[in-house]
Amino acid sequence: MIAGSRIFFLGIVASVFTRKDLNNIELIDIPTGKIPVVATTQMLDLGIVYKSIVIKELIEEFLKTRGEI
Repeated sequence: MIAGSRIFFLGIVASVFTRKDLNNIELIDIPTGKIPVVATTQMLDLGIVYKSIVIKELIEEFLKTRGEI
């Protein structure tokens, strides 16, 4: 996220969920004739996100185990 000249780290999107429609090619009537249409993959607007605070804590814990903090 950018606010003015500052950048804020909010987190990392690790995975997103999609739905794949496995439909047959179908002919759809339109005013000038018929056209073949195939359905595609759709995003479900669901996902796995790691918030910035969790990433910061993980890095700090890693550095503590190495004796660098």
